[in-house]
Amino acid sequence: MRRIFMWIVLLPAVLAIVVFALNNSSAIAIDLWPFGIVVEMPVYLAFILVLSIGAFLGGFVSIVSGAKARALHRASTYEAEVKIRELEKLKSRCETLEAEIKRLKSESQPTLPAQGGGSKIISSALN
Repeated sequence: MRRIFMWIVLLPAVLAIVVFALNNSSAIAIDLWPFGIVVEMPVYLAFILVLSIGAFLGGFVSIVSGAKARALHRASTYEAEVKIRELEKLKSRCETLEAEIKRLKSESQPTLPAQGGGSKIISSALN
């Protein structure tokens, strides 16, 4: 879908640039004022040059403005990975301790001898 959309937008844009270039091939003079330089070039070349410089500057500003957000995302991702590893270590430690508790409970439970005569003693004391 993305490629289709790209072709739907890109193809007319390229065609418009080609038609513009063919229709505007006359030369213009561009005066670069502070430097005292005058450059003569076709109109379409000046147009494409201005568009290219604008695209480059727009991309540069976009990269610079998003740098803080990307750095914050990178730091939070790293922190999350560290916390996940710590959680996994704690879970395994918890499982080990639970197994140890079960083992200790099974070893330390006293075995009480079965006393069948206890009920006879209580009933004789009540009479």
